[in-house]
Amino acid sequence: MCGRRHKQSRSIITVDSCKGLSDIHNRMPTILDREEAVSKWFDFDEVPTQEALKLIHPIDNITFHPVSSVVNKLRKQHS
Repeated sequence: MCGRRHKQSRSIITVDSCKGLSDIHNRMPTILDREEAVSKWFDFDEVPTQEALKLIHPIDNITFHPVSSVVNKLRKQHS
């Protein structure tokens, strides 16, 4: 590649928030909730893009539980 370097990157794909999260934020990360969905998502050669996009949607079967306020304090984070 004539001295060119590839830059690695990542993305978080978001969708409209589910009911349980809508009070916190209007978007949420996409969650592929079945093994079949994960397999299709990564099968670039066999699954057309438009078909893969049908796999991403808000899911409502998320469980919420309280966490300590320490979670959001940078000084309390350990390496």
